[in-house]
Formats: sequence, C-alpha cells, structure tokens
Amino acid sequence: MRQRAEATRLRIIAAASAQTRRARSGFEPLVSVHESARNRCRADLPASQALNLQTADAPPTLEPSTEKSTLQIIEINDAAGAVVHPDWLARAEPVHRQLRPQIPADYAGALARVFAGGGRMVLAVQDGAVLGVTIWRLNAKTVTPLEFYIDDLVTDERQRSTGVGKALLGWCEAHARTLGATLFALDSGTQRQQAHKFYFREGMPIQAFHFVKPL
Repeated sequence: MRQRAEATRLRIIAAASAQTRRARSGFEPLVSVHESARNRCRADLPASQALNLQTADAPPTLEPSTEKSTLQIIEINDAAGAVVHPDWLARAEPVHRQLRPQIPADYAGALARVFAGGGRMVLAVQDGAVLGVTIWRLNAKTVTPLEFYIDDLVTDERQRSTGVGKALLGWCEAHARTLGATLFALDSGTQRQQAHKFYFREGMPIQAFHFVKPL
C-alpha cells in the first residue's frame, strides 16, 4: 500500500511537470496544470488517501484577529498648559468622574482652572477609548527642591488590574525624572485600600499623614 501511494505521488509530480511544459508552449492553461494532474491520479488512490490529497491543498482558514492595539499615553497639554487635544479631554470626563464625581458640570471649564494653576493631564488610551486619567503638577517646596505630585490617578472601573494604572504611574515617574524632580508623591483616600496595595507594590510607602479641614 505504501509503495502504491508513493508511485501515485511520483506520477502526480511527473504529470504536473509535463503539463507545465505544455502550458508554457501554449497548449494548456497553466492555472489548471496541477489540479488536472491531481484529478487524473485520484482514481488510483484509496478513498482515505484521495481525501487527504484533496484537503491538503486547501488554503488554511484564517481566524479574525482579536488582538487589541498597543496602549498609548497622550498628553493633553503643551508645556505652557494649553489644551492641545480638546477631543480627548472631553472623552476623559466619564472615567475622571469615577474618581472625582464632585467636579462641576462644566468639565472643560473646571479643568481649565486646574491647568491654569499648573496641573497637567495625561491619558491612557486604546482603540479610541480612554482607559485611565492622570493629573500631575510640579511643586517647589521646602521639604524638597522639586516635587512631582499626582493630583489624580484613575483607571476605568472596567479595566482595573489590566496594567493601565501601572503604565500611567510608570510614565509619570519617568517624566518626573526628565523634569529633574527629586520627589514623586501622591495622596490616596484612606478608603481606597486596593489602590494602597498597588502603590506599595510600586515602591511608594506611606511617609506622612495628610490632615484636612473643609472651609
């Protein structure tokens, strides 16, 4: 049986080669050479081998890609604080309000005041959606020459524990070093215990208490 299959395979190759030469000489369309050679030899094969010969030449089925695009970091402000991506600023509002629901209804106006006071916004985006929001600023203080302070750091609640917060925090730390900051700091509400675990893992221990009094 094995010798017969091998002989059939050799006849297929020989027939295909002969037809290729005839096609190039104008006697037979080249596109049909190999298919016609296989058709003539399939009758000599057992049914199971003929089926394998038929399906072996079928093109592979390609599954639709489910891969997401790379996470991108977008700076909303230029060096002077002006908004250079107002469309992305508007898209950031729903995610930002998950952390700061008290922001006034005029979101753009409220953020304009933050930017005028030195705040800057950075977004983590993927496939046209905002997944995370950060507000940061530089502070000259007596405790350190230059502090890189994070006002807000929030990941969309549907994207928690997917690396978005880590990407934003990593970008901020790298940017802080570029700007010459000597301290990297943020505050986190006492109720946000899961966030605290994240900051501990990122090498940010608690070094002070933050006392507040509403006015």
